[in-house]
Amino acid sequence: MAEYGEQYFDKALELMTKVRVTKTDSKMGVDQWLALARACTHAKKYDFKLAEEALNAVLKSDPNNFLALFYMGDLLLVRGDYKKAIEWFNKAKMINGGDPRPLWGIGDAHTGMKEFQKAMEVYRDVYDSFGNLSEAAYKFGVGLKNLNRLDESIHFHEEAIALDPTKAKFHLGLVDIYLPRIMDFSAKKHLNAAMALEPENPWCHFYQGIYLEMRRKIDEAMTEYQYAVYYGPEMLDVKYQLANILSTAGNSFPGNNFSNDNPADKMEYIPFKNVGQAYQLYREILAINPKYKHAELIQTQLVILEDILATENRLDEMINTPAP
Repeated sequence: MAEYGEQYFDKALELMTKVRVTKTDSKMGVDQWLALARACTHAKKYDFKLAEEALNAVLKSDPNNFLALFYMGDLLLVRGDYKKAIEWFNKAKMINGGDPRPLWGIGDAHTGMKEFQKAMEVYRDVYDSFGNLSEAAYKFGVGLKNLNRLDESIHFHEEAIALDPTKAKFHLGLVDIYLPRIMDFSAKKHLNAAMALEPENPWCHFYQGIYLEMRRKIDEAMTEYQYAVYYGPEMLDVKYQLANILSTAGNSFPGNNFSNDNPADKMEYIPFKNVGQAYQLYREILAINPKYKHAELIQTQLVILEDILATENRLDEMINTPAP
């Protein structure tokens, strides 16, 4: 389950916790530590500290264990420590240059640092070597999208789908391209395909939420976001989208006929205001990844919300204080 990933990390963590208790640390094998580490990194109730301890337990006995090196890079990637992640991915690459995963990790780390040209070059090099893999075509498509080379990106997403029509995320990649271009029919076509393939995939519900929110159906969008928001530490975009609704900052959909760029549209977020929950979600994002792509905007929002919460607390105290 830990190796398969997707929606199985929570169950994997539950099982591996039982294994650890039963066997005790001294008798835990390499595969068991690795499974525990991967589950701890990606489960809803993630435990980054335990993930690191489990990986160090493997590396102590085998400093050249490929998966331990790769998983350490993956852990640091999730936490936003992109430069250190690249170091670990490079170590893994030196052990097994025939596995594309560390290279994709390096590309993802450059993406996290907004070094999109470097990321695209890494994704392209992997595609040149592993073009028969659907993931290689998909990653190259993502790299091109980040450089706004959208028509080329669409081509490689479609190639990924042709190579493996069973993966929802390849369709969601096209949804991510089509929605901002107001290509509703194309976006909905691929969103429906993704939902049919993986109806429990939280990213399907995230994009379904965006599709609905862009059509002013904020209450229905929130239902989708709330399904996905606590699925694991990588759901930061979902937390951000939902927090923007709850804070009444709203979300921007440039060129669409509904967007928080329009003052009248922004008013439609007011019925969903929940300052405390918005504040908590923003804090959770920065606790997981202080270098999240919208970190600066979140810091600004936190200052605003702290003032609001302080004012509300003072008003509550005044209301609840008995008259002399």
